[in-house]
Formats: sequence, structure tokens, C-alpha cells
Amino acid sequence: MMINVRNPRDKALTPILRFLTQYKIAPNMVSIAGIISMVLFGIATYLHIYYVSIIFLTLSVLADLLDGSLARFQHASTEAGKKFDLIADGITFTVFMIAIGLAHLLSLVVAIIIIILQIILTVKSTNKAIASTAHTGVQLHEVQGFWIAISLVKAIMYVSFIIEIFSSTTAVPIMRLIAIFILAFGIIKR
Repeated sequence: MMINVRNPRDKALTPILRFLTQYKIAPNMVSIAGIISMVLFGIATYLHIYYVSIIFLTLSVLADLLDGSLARFQHASTEAGKKFDLIADGITFTVFMIAIGLAHLLSLVVAIIIIILQIILTVKSTNKAIASTAHTGVQLHEVQGFWIAISLVKAIMYVSFIIEIFSSTTAVPIMRLIAIFILAFGIIKR
């Protein structure tokens, strides 16, 4: 099976994508595995078993990286699959935020505010991407840049969790404040 090498991530993941394809693992299966991993992360975090939490967080992030690449590799990219990927990403981030809120690593109110801001920005970004594709004729999965702020916020929140687990630093609240500003700015800008 040939992969489109225009995406460097896809090219780097080719051995893993071949392995998954050989065992008939579908992209949506990977997305579901990511959701399950994040739910297990949530349980481990709530129980304060942080080393286990980090393992499940890593598995969920890897699933998020793999599902789209696997769909392109298997030439199985569909509009329904792209929508499912967006939904899966939203679910995993929501579970992450609720878990750290319930584990008292972040105020639950702040976690809910971040979730709401992330949902608003996702909807606005998706609508803008859809409008852009209507004018250009480009396929939705080929549109780049509309979800960068959301991905950046996720990365900041995931890294802040890991830093919080391994050290006591004032960087974590600052990182989370930056994440909130990025979401708010993204909403205002859209």
C-alpha cells in the first residue's frame, strides 16, 4: 500500500501503519482505543495512580496521532470518519479535563470553563473550515490551520499535567492560563 508522502508524520509512521493494516485495524478502531485509553487515564488519575495515568495518556495521544494517518494509508478516509475523529478528540479532551478536575489537580470550575471554550472554538473552527472548503472546492481533510489553537491547548494541558505530577512548579498555573487565553483569543478571532 502506498502512502502520500506529502505529510511527514504519515511518512514517519509508515512502519506502524503497515503493522496496523496487516492486522486489519481500522482507523475508527484506533479512535475508539484512544477514547478508552483516556477513560482509563481518567480512572487512574481520579485514583491518584499517576504513573499509570501517564501511560494511558500517552496511548490516547498516540491513537489521536495514528487514526488520521492510518485512514490515509489505507485509503479509507471518509467524511464520516473525519467527523468521528473530531468527536473522538472532543471526548478525549473532555474526559482529560474532567479527570484532572475531579482529582483536584485543577479546579473543576476551571476545567469546565476550558471544556466549554474548547467546544465553542471547535465548532467555530469547523464551521469556518467548512465554509472555506465550499468556496475553494478543497476537501475538508485537506484544510490546514483551523484547529491549530485547539491542538496547542491540548498539548499545553497534557504537558502541564505531566509537569505537575513530577515537580512542584509555578509554571503549571501559568501554562493553564495561557491555554485559556489561546482558547478565548481563538473564539474572538473566529
